[in-house]
Amino acid sequence: MTNLLDIKMKKLWILCTEMYGHRWTSSMGEAPNATWTEACRTFEDEQWRNAVTMLKSSTDDWPPTLPAFRRWAFLGSTPIEAKESAARKADEIVAARIAKYNPNCAGLTNQE
Repeated sequence: MTNLLDIKMKKLWILCTEMYGHRWTSSMGEAPNATWTEACRTFEDEQWRNAVTMLKSSTDDWPPTLPAFRRWAFLGSTPIEAKESAARKADEIVAARIAKYNPNCAGLTNQE
């Protein structure tokens, strides 16, 4: 009996094969593998929509890696947007730590 995850994974594999052809199948195989299936098991419907939407709108010549696909699912952003967001968060953490130890230094705001 096929479960919903199996159906979603098969649809994902078909989509990626249609979009990326040999680049996808030569590295990922003709059918969903256990690593991808297990990593996507916890996706809610919204996360699936995020990831598939980002996949369909991607202009990259190469298929996404599993970590990139998971970022798309959880962040709903492109790899560049996710990297920029992570950099902003890192800057905020550093600024907060500096402000903690130096009372003369205020933390950065989003505008700075």
